[in-house]
Amino acid sequence: MSPDTSPESLRSSPPDPVYILGAGMHPWGKWGRDFTEYGVVAARAALAEAGLHWRQIQLV
Repeated sequence: MSPDTSPESLRSSPPDPVYILGAGMHPWGKWGRDFTEYGVVAARAALAEAGLHWRQIQLV
């Protein structure tokens, strides 16, 4: 069961803590891709650095 993330629920209770376990970067200056692709490269690098898999991420 997923947590209730409705606006009403978020206003009535404090949010759960957020943890950032890694940070990734793409090679800046190498243009020619869609910005979404750059984000995917950075996200994959962050997950690898943190030792996590996509399935372990609860919310983006």
